[in-house]
Amino acid sequence: MHTTVLPFILIEMRTSHHQYPSRSSGLAAICTFSVGYILWVCWIHHVTGMWVYPFLEHIGSGARIIFFGSTTILMNFLYLLGEVLNSYIWDTQRSIEEEKEKPKLE
Repeated sequence: MHTTVLPFILIEMRTSHHQYPSRSSGLAAICTFSVGYILWVCWIHHVTGMWVYPFLEHIGSGARIIFFGSTTILMNFLYLLGEVLNSYIWDTQRSIEEEKEKPKLE
């Protein structure tokens, strides 16, 4: 379900240049969002007694910590991948446009 937007993300990446913040600021923002989301999921469990993701009920506390840590690392990796892909796509595009603009020396 979450991956159904992938084609649209790839189209947007190809058609729109994104200006990323500094790497440390971007990763700090991703980690802050991730920790906030994890806290929200835990809060919902605390209030309702039900996990938002039912499989969390079937694993131990240590496994939950590992799962939440792993998802945070995955989110950071995906952020870095997006940054690298954006840089690769647009730097390649920029160099192609620069080649077209250069006058030919004969």
